[in-house]
Amino acid sequence: MDYFKNKTGEGSEGQDLNFDFIPEIKIVYVPNIELSKRPRIYSSEQVVKILENKYDPQTIQLFESFKVILLNPSNRILGIYSVSQGAIETVAVKPRLLFGTALKAGATSMILSHSHPTEEVYPSPNDIKSTKAIKATARLLGITLIDHIIISAEAHFSFRENNLI
Repeated sequence: MDYFKNKTGEGSEGQDLNFDFIPEIKIVYVPNIELSKRPRIYSSEQVVKILENKYDPQTIQLFESFKVILLNPSNRILGIYSVSQGAIETVAVKPRLLFGTALKAGATSMILSHSHPTEEVYPSPNDIKSTKAIKATARLLGITLIDHIIISAEAHFSFRENNLI
């Protein structure tokens, strides 16, 4: 059975396959710091300190941006990935990029974060809905969503501390 038909409705029967023209796909994660030197996450306060250092103070009040902290089974940081940058009131998260990066790094857990340009850090209904969807997808992939932290120049909000995860 053919998966695809060409424009004339014909399939691929009799088509010669040249295996030299089929590329091999390699996925590589190259950390630049030894695992034993990377921080181990123990608390949301520690995560907030890390995030305060990773968000640009010159732009945090201009637009929302979304980052993810990827962790190994010992809660050591594999890396921080800037998933996307949005507008003043919204940021779009493409699950393919988020989870593709997490899988490529071999992450077993993650902490989501996004910035709010205003001092208001309480999550919107869309923030709550998208976090639940990301958590469900992560569970299917064997990745634990530990927290989602909303951060502004002056405050932060932890979904975990507020029983939203």
